[in-house]
Amino acid sequence: PFTTTFNVSFEVPKQGNTRLSIMDLSGREMKTVMSDMTPSGKYTYNVDMSNLSDGMYLAVLKKEDEIEMKRAIKATN
Repeated sequence: PFTTTFNVSFEVPKQGNTRLSIMDLSGREMKTVMSDMTPSGKYTYNVDMSNLSDGMYLAVLKKEDEIEMKRAIKATN
């Protein structure tokens, strides 16, 4: 659980289009963290969620033909 920000780390094995977004559990995109042509390498993004309500979210990473998801729980109390 986190209160306002959390880190998302991932690796891009080869250059390609990469998109990292935050979605609620009903599948609505709440925030686009990054969307760009990304060189190969390791990346970490500090995601600011201070403007979103408490609850569970999914960090969804789309790399070319691959999708990864990580759960994130925001709890301010």
